[in-house]
Amino acid sequence: MAVVVVCGLPGSGKSYLSSLLMAYCSQQQQPLTTSSELKGFEWERVDFDDICAPVSPSSQENNNIGGRECDEIPWKLKRRRAIAIVEQLISTNLKKRVVVVVDDTFHLRSMRRELYQIARECEVGFGVIHVQTDVKSCVARDALRTTTVGKDAIERMQATFEEPRERWEVNNLLIVNNSNDSDDGALIEMCMQFVDGCTATPLSSFSAEQRLKEKEQQRTAEDAKHQTELALREKIRSIMADPSTSNFSRVKKQKLAKGLGQLKKRLRQNVEDGALALDEALKKLDDWAEEEGKGL
Repeated sequence: MAVVVVCGLPGSGKSYLSSLLMAYCSQQQQPLTTSSELKGFEWERVDFDDICAPVSPSSQENNNIGGRECDEIPWKLKRRRAIAIVEQLISTNLKKRVVVVVDDTFHLRSMRRELYQIARECEVGFGVIHVQTDVKSCVARDALRTTTVGKDAIERMQATFEEPRERWEVNNLLIVNNSNDSDDGALIEMCMQFVDGCTATPLSSFSAEQRLKEKEQQRTAEDAKHQTELALREKIRSIMADPSTSNFSRVKKQKLAKGLGQLKKRLRQNVEDGALALDEALKKLDDWAEEEGKGL
């Protein structure tokens, strides 16, 4: 058994990929992959969009929960309900050959980690398929839908998207989908081989000691990231307050602040990945601001 998370921006093609896999597996007795390990597996899909999306007026009457219409249920509560559905699918099928495909943006690592923890507690396989698509393509595809997310929302998600890079996300597959002419057969083959690996490597559950160690490591990592973010923000604040830039026009200040913000994001990721020391990142902000200031 395995849980496979399919993540990506709205319009990236993640839901298309999930639907493609479900349609293929429901019609075929033998997977396309050369391995026969997936033969006989049942496939279940949990689409968070279906659970968390607003309810149309025509269907609200049949979706009244606890005296409240679904549209009025807070978004976080809807997500908890979706997570509970996944957990129930896993717990009731532990002794069966089942693959649970979970489809959502999952742009924050903490969102994916919830499912990883459930998979580990239940000792089943876990993997992440990241469908990566450029923002321009996502916005264009989103605009063609009946219910759109919107350009601003997609750009905000892109700015905060945390790619699968943590140690517990090592079992991941990246699919770059910048074209509308994808090879469905190749996609299915690639994903089947990946899912095969997920089912073949179930996770081990946490011991009490491991849980404490895991929480401590997570707190340490989050604290380090927080301190890096604070240090970079403080450096930008000092640059903007410096006499050499304080006399800039409002437009020039806005351009400088925007550029520093974009650079900060890249530098923060480099520091978190261990590719750059914090003091080097701070110096790069200073150097960039000095050089950019000459051209403004």
